Amino acid sequence: MNILKAAKLSKKYSHPVSLTILKEINLEVAQGETVAIMGPSGVGKSTLLHILGTLEAPTDGELIIAGKSTQTTSNSQLRNQHIGFIFQNYNLLEEYTAMDNLMMPARIGRKKENLKRAHELLDRVNLLDRKDFLAKLLSGGEKQRLAIARALYNDPELILADEPTGNLDDEHSQNIHNLLLGAAKDFNKSLIVVTHNHDLAKLCDRQYLLRDGILV
Repeated sequence: MNILKAAKLSKKYSHPVSLTILKEINLEVAQGETVAIMGPSGVGKSTLLHILGTLEAPTDGELIIAGKSTQTTSNSQLRNQHIGFIFQNYNLLEEYTAMDNLMMPARIGRKKENLKRAHELLDRVNLLDRKDFLAKLLSGGEKQRLAIARALYNDPELILADEPTGNLDDEHSQNIHNLLLGAAKDFNKSLIVVTHNHDLAKLCDRQYLLRDGILV
C-alpha cells in the first residue's frame, strides 16, 4: 500500500522573476518505506518536502496521502491525521515543557491526550527525565530527539524530516540517524527525509537526487 503518491508535481514562481523550481515530480512511498532526497542547497528540496506535507501547494500535479487527494480533502486534516514533521530548527515552543511540546499535536487536533504513549515515547528517545524541563533548557540533540517523539505522538503513517541533523555535530547526528530510522522501522512508518548527510541517506531504503527541478 502506498502512503504517498505524487504525480507530476510542479512548482513555479512568477514574482519577482519567472522561476520553475520543480518539474513534474513523480514519487510513490509504500507503508514502512524510508526515502532520502538529496541535492545542493537552493535546489528546492525543502519546497518539495513542504508540498508533500501539504504546507505549500504545487502549481500543477496531484498529491495523494493515505488514499486521500489533497484536492478534495482538508490539508490541515491530512496533516493532523496522517503526517508528522521533523524540522532542522526543531520548531519547539521554548517556554513550554518537553511534555507539553510532545502533546501539542493532540491539543491542536483536539484529540484526547495519551499520557501513557507520551511517557513511552519520551522513554524511547531517552528524555523521560527531562519531561518537566522547558524546551529552552534542552541541548540541541535533546531538542531533536523531542521533535522525533512529537512527530510520532499522533501515530501518523508518514514522517517528513527536513535536514534533521543539520544543526548537530557528528556524534549527535549519528545518534539521531539511528533513532529516526529505528523508530520508522519499529513503528512501521513511512519516512521521507531531506538531507545533505550521505550517512543518513545510505540508511534509507531508497535515495533520490533533486537536480534542475527533476527527481532522479
